[in-house]
Formats: sequence, C-alpha cells, structure tokens
Amino acid sequence: MEALDARDPRSVSGYRILGRLGEGGMGRVYLARNRGGRSVALKLIHSDMAALPGFRDRFRREVEVVQRVAGIGTVPVVDAGVDEQHPWYASDYLPGPSLQDAVDRFGPLPEETLWRFAADLAETLEHVHSKSLVHRDLKPSNVLLSSSGPKLIDFGIVHAALDTGLTMSGARIGTPAYMSPEQAYGERVTTASDIFSFGLTLAFAATGRTQRRGSQTPELSGVDDRLARLILHCLNPEPGRRPNAAELHVQTRAFDTTTDTWLPAQVASAIARTSEQLLNLEARDDLTQARSDTLKDDAAPPGAGFHSAATHGPPPPRTAPSAPSPPGPGYGTAQPGYGYVPPQAGPGYGYPQQPTTPGYGYQPTGPGAPNSGVPWQGLGGPDWVYGGLLGRPLLGLLWLLPLGIGSYLVVFAQPTAMG
Repeated sequence: MEALDARDPRSVSGYRILGRLGEGGMGRVYLARNRGGRSVALKLIHSDMAALPGFRDRFRREVEVVQRVAGIGTVPVVDAGVDEQHPWYASDYLPGPSLQDAVDRFGPLPEETLWRFAADLAETLEHVHSKSLVHRDLKPSNVLLSSSGPKLIDFGIVHAALDTGLTMSGARIGTPAYMSPEQAYGERVTTASDIFSFGLTLAFAATGRTQRRGSQTPELSGVDDRLARLILHCLNPEPGRRPNAAELHVQTRAFDTTTDTWLPAQVASAIARTSEQLLNLEARDDLTQARSDTLKDDAAPPGAGFHSAATHGPPPPRTAPSAPSPPGPGYGTAQPGYGYVPPQAGPGYGYPQQPTTPGYGYQPTGPGAPNSGVPWQGLGGPDWVYGGLLGRPLLGLLWLLPLGIGSYLVVFAQPTAMG
C-alpha cells in the first residue's frame, strides 16, 4: 500500500481513504473504511474514462452484473456510486497479495499449490460463465491469493456475453499480454477467451515468466508434463478447440491434494503480516476518529452531550429560597441583633435583606410588626422579657447602675454621715 498524495481524495461518499493500493487503466484503487468500520477496496474511475460516450450506462450495467455474479471465488461488491462525478465501486478488502506480486517476490508456485490454484480458478470461471458472463481481463494481477483459495477480482469490464450492444464498436478492452487472439484482433469474444487468458495466467504461476505474444511454442521448461499439456490445450489458437471451464475444473481437481494450508510458507507469512498491518492501521484510524469526535463534542452548542444532558454551558441560575418564618417564643432562639449576624442578602444566599434603623439594629418583622397591618403589642409578652432586658447586656448594666450607687451609699456614705 502506498501513501496518499495531493491527487488522492481523503474521503469518497462517506468512506475514509486510508491508503492507495494500486492504479490501472480505469482508475485508482484505495483501501477505505465505511462508517461501520468495514475495510473495503474502493476503485475510483478516472475522469477521462467516465467522460467517454456511453461509459456510465455500461458501468451501471457492469456493477449490477458483478453484484449478481458474487459467489464462488469472487470478491463481492458491497457499494457503488455510478452517477457521481467520479464513478466508483467498493468490494471487500482481502489482505492477500496478487498472483503477480507473490511470484515476483517469492518465485513460481510449487507443483502442489499449482494444482489447487488451477482447480479453484477453473471453478470460479465455471461459476462466472454459467451466468453468461465473460471476465475479459483475467491476468495475474487480477487474482488474489487468500488462505481459502484464489479470488478473481476487477470485474469492472465484464459484460454479458449475449448482449454486446453497449460496447463500443472495435473496442479492445483488457491487458494485451493476456488477451486471446480473437480479443486482440477485435473479433467476437466468448467464454473461450477467458480460457486462453487462464492458460497464460497458469503458465506465469508455474514459470514466473510472461509468455511472448504470438509465440507458437510457450516456454514451459521445468513444468510438470501433465500441467504443461493442460496449459497448451488452453492456448489453442482456435477458440472452439479449447476446453471449457467445467472440463478444466474436473481435470485439475483430480490432481489437487492440498489441505487448508495450500499456500507456500512465504506467501502465508506475507498474508499474516499484511493482516497485522491492517489491524494497526484500523486502530490508528479509530483513534483519529475518536479524537475528531471529541473535538466535535467540545465545539457543540450548550445543552449537547451525553443522552442530551446539559453537560456544556453555564449552570442554571439558582432561585432564592423563601424567607424563614418569624421565630416563635422560646428560650435560646437566635435573633438578629443579639449576637447573630444574618448572611448577606441577595438571590441565592438564604434570607432577604433586613433594613437597619437607628437604635439597636433590629426592625421587628412578621405579625405584629410596624406596617404589617396588625397592631404592635409593644413590650408585652414573654418576647419582651427575653428579647428586651435579658437579651441586651448593655441595657441590663444600666439597670444595675442605680442599684450599685444605692448600695454604696448604704454601706459607706450613711455610716460616715452618722459618725
């Protein structure tokens, strides 16, 4: 996978682009993830290709065909954007290398693997041809190697074999090195054309070499005789003399002795490393997405938050509690003016402001207070006793002063005057 550059998009119709997997004649292929976290291979069509007359109609039909052909040995198409400015489609992403990459890195496939490869690929062609379809671009780079078998990809130019009305006259679509003679000359293409491409692809897997165009004697030195005869049968220049996919499947499956671990150790290890890289890449993407969501939450308007709770913005204003009832009679009740300082008045601080008046700093309130509508009873009642004399120390000292002077006169002044 290659890093993105300035030409690459960062998102396509809700899919986040993580990296570039490759580029072909029709467009670029990207590793992407949808909103649910599913990894896909997203192919974005080149703008000049999309501008060709009739391309979108053909592309729409081909996407529908690929969705219908999903099954044995194919990679399903999960989404598509046919009518967008840059058409695209997305299929499941497989972490395995293509046959082209595997042979280039590790050399030709061993004989045991070759028979399994040939049998599975022939079975896939049998399934595709049973739908009256022709792939038209079978080649090593369009076959992925996975632990469950080879997978045929890139059905972007597949079309119905019985209805070629949407194809451009004289068009030769495909890869020249793997075209059948009839396809290269622009003649009518049938399922036999895929069989010729199958033979060339199998020859590359066995030798690591691309056969030369027009060669009457393919270079198959070192290849098992049975496999070499099978390849030569597929490369017959006459389409009618080639075997069909069902016959190939039967012939090759008879020599398949592999188990679930059919791939060479080097290829299996490469798949494991790619799977690990994919997991790490997805984990980093999840972390990036989580940070992005956090930033969006921080920028959310007041009141947005977890389950619509008001987790952001200023707290709601507090309402002042109602004023307390006037204190009733009883000993020890704290009252303003008798050593008790009321809290500061104002909303949220507990009590309304008590206006001060000259005197002892207390203005009676409640029933019986001035301006309350009830005649004030003045100094009557127990409240006057406890709240008047006993509750005011300075006033109590004034009552003791005459008593002290009288006692002084009786004790000291009167005896002196009489003596």
